[in-house]
Amino acid sequence: MERHACYWFVEDSPFPWESEVIGSLAAAARERGEDISVLCAGGTDNIGGDAVSWASLNAMERSLLIGTRGSLWHLWGPPPKWWSAVRLRVRTVHSSMDPVPQWRGHPTSLFRCKAGRGEFFIPPAFEYRVPMEQDGGAPDETKALVLACSRSGGLYPGFRDIVRQLGKSVYSLPFPGISVPWSIPLASHGDAVRRFDRTGGVLLIPTVTESLALLSARAALSGVPTVAPSSPFLAELLGDDGYLCPADNALSGWKNVLEDAFGEAGRGVAARARRRIRENYPRERGGEALEQLYQTLRGEK
Repeated sequence: MERHACYWFVEDSPFPWESEVIGSLAAAARERGEDISVLCAGGTDNIGGDAVSWASLNAMERSLLIGTRGSLWHLWGPPPKWWSAVRLRVRTVHSSMDPVPQWRGHPTSLFRCKAGRGEFFIPPAFEYRVPMEQDGGAPDETKALVLACSRSGGLYPGFRDIVRQLGKSVYSLPFPGISVPWSIPLASHGDAVRRFDRTGGVLLIPTVTESLALLSARAALSGVPTVAPSSPFLAELLGDDGYLCPADNALSGWKNVLEDAFGEAGRGVAARARRRIRENYPRERGGEALEQLYQTLRGEK
C-alpha cells in the first residue's frame, strides 16, 4: 500500500448519511493539501474516493499500517482493539457522536453546541443535489412518511392513529435493539436516502440525536422537511425555522404539524433549511478546520 501522512479509520460501519459527511470532509481536506487515506471497518461505497476496507487487507498489511504508517491518525467512531498500538507512536484525533464519548484522541465534534468542553469543532460537509421540488416534483401520493426512531420509547402513545389518519405510506428505519412499531414496513438506510432523492416525503424524528440531525440535513438537501421536537442539533444545522416542531407534545399538535409537513409549509421549511446548509456549511469550511487542527497537532502552527 502507498504511504500517507494521515490515516482515517472509520469504525462500526456508520449510517450512509454519516458516511457521506465523512467522505465529503476527506475530499475537502485533500483539496487543502492534506495527504489522507481512509480505512473503513465495513464497506466503502458511501465514503467514496479511494477508501479501503480494513477487511480486504491481509495480516501483514494491517500490521504495517498499525506499526509504521502515518504521522497522524483520525478515528471516526468507537476505537478498534488495536487503537492503543497506534496511540503509542503517533498523535491521534477522535470524532464521536456517542452521547458520552470516551475520547481516544484529540476530541472533536461536528456540532458546535456539543463542543462545550473544549472539543474542536469540525463543520460537517454535504454533497448538494437538485431537490425533487425543483425538478418538477413527485406526485403527492408517492410521498411517504419515513420514521427514524433510534431509541426505545421514542414514540408517544397515539402516534399510530395520527399516522393512519394521514393516509400516507409509512416506512421505518431499522436501528439495533429497537423493535419496529405497529408492523411498519422497514426501509433500509440506503433505500430511505434514495427515496428522499426520488420521491421526497417527510422525515419524522421523535427523539433527535447527532446522527439523525445529519440525516435531517441530508433530507433537507433533497427537499424533504423534518418533523421533530425542539433540538439544539437541528437548530444549529437547519435553523430554528428549518424544521417543523409541534407547539406541545399533545397528539393534536403532532397531527397538525405532520399534516403541514406534506403541504406548502413543509416545502417552505425544507427550502429554508437547504438554503441555510448551503450558506453555512460549504465544504471548504470543513477542509479548512481539519487543516488547522492537523497543522497544530503536527507542530506547524
